[in-house]
Amino acid sequence: LIAALFAIQNAMIGCKSVLSLISDRARLTNQSFTTACNTDCNCIGISLYPVCNRKGQAFYSPCHAGCLLDQSFSNPSISKAFHNCSCSNSADREVSRDFCDQSVCEQKFIWYFVNLAISGIFGGMSVIPAILITLR
Repeated sequence: LIAALFAIQNAMIGCKSVLSLISDRARLTNQSFTTACNTDCNCIGISLYPVCNRKGQAFYSPCHAGCLLDQSFSNPSISKAFHNCSCSNSADREVSRDFCDQSVCEQKFIWYFVNLAISGIFGGMSVIPAILITLR
């Protein structure tokens, strides 16, 4: 019974990652990330490079955030801040990967595995006696 309660609790743990925020936005705009603020940017064919503004709003790429990409960034693993982005509604009009908050998902991820371990322990506590009774 206790194992089932922990398993049910695990089913309710969830969070919105940056990619799910972008996916939700795509569903709302019929799979198009082109808006009035980035129509002149020619973002068709730009690969996925998720960035967020300081308010946590996610964008498919800096181009889709309306940033002027005066230089190409050759190493996407290095985080870079993009300035003067017309679609960013934050005061500084800046976007970066660093602004995407992942701490909530990380905490829930740890909580999920703690629940899973406790559920496994309590589930195993009922299985062992049942096997011993069957063997006798």
